[in-house]
Amino acid sequence: MNAPTNSPVPEVKLLRVGEFSRLSQVTVKTLHHYDEIGLLKPASIDKFTGYRYYSVAQLERIHRIMALKSLGLSLEQITLMLNDALSVEELRGMLRLQQAEIQQRVRQEQAQLAQVEFRLRMIEMEAKMSDLDVIVKEVPPIRALTVRLSISQEEAQAMLVEGQREVEEAYAKHRIKLAGPAVEIHYADEFRLDWLDVEMVDPVDETQTEDVTLESGTVLKLKIVPGLPMAATYIQRGIPVPGKGADYVAEVMAKLQRWIVDNGYQLCGTHRVVHHFGPFEHAEYEDWITEFQHEIALVE
Repeated sequence: MNAPTNSPVPEVKLLRVGEFSRLSQVTVKTLHHYDEIGLLKPASIDKFTGYRYYSVAQLERIHRIMALKSLGLSLEQITLMLNDALSVEELRGMLRLQQAEIQQRVRQEQAQLAQVEFRLRMIEMEAKMSDLDVIVKEVPPIRALTVRLSISQEEAQAMLVEGQREVEEAYAKHRIKLAGPAVEIHYADEFRLDWLDVEMVDPVDETQTEDVTLESGTVLKLKIVPGLPMAATYIQRGIPVPGKGADYVAEVMAKLQRWIVDNGYQLCGTHRVVHHFGPFEHAEYEDWITEFQHEIALVE
């Protein structure tokens, strides 16, 4: 039997404070401060030169310190939490909560910025109203598969891609061919900033005789969508704001509504967006052909 051999203990590599600073993405000044208050002591200090040395193993502690600091905790609170041996799962949960809160604030500020930009464009429009080539006409009824949604703007954006995928897969599975362009019917007696009451309408011919159930369980109802006795209509070719098609649609609709009022008509409760060529064909913004239809009535 061979006699056991003693393996040499590997030497712990020590890093100068500048090296540790680069690895941890923390300034030397901050590391010095953490040393002074006892939050993160160097692994070794040269007794002759006073140089501070840190070990690679200390990266875990400095990353925890900086993570807790990003949550808004004081250094005193961080010291207590680290001394209580905060687990990785507890720290991960705290950071995920902070991440969600920051993402929510970013979304809210982006929405606020979009409203500021919209109001600026409306002010410019008031200063110089552009003529729209508007046609007043009757809109015929539509035989269609439909679903009505009452959702937030945020939910609408989130479900747009997935919902379109579901519908396309269902239509391919059931061999359903559309008989006309997709239509959105918006129901609104007043403006709402963050809420949509919208009916998605896909025209079909007489060969379609039943409802269609999507993979998610959503049912597309087969029905006759009533026509509009009188509507102000305008066709927009191209959406000149890449990535902001929905915002531009709202802007054009606002201009159409202004035309309606200026020309002596009354706004009724629904308006429609007809996608002759656009997002449902995965077209580029500059190639979109969109018809805006607003239900109107004569002023009594």
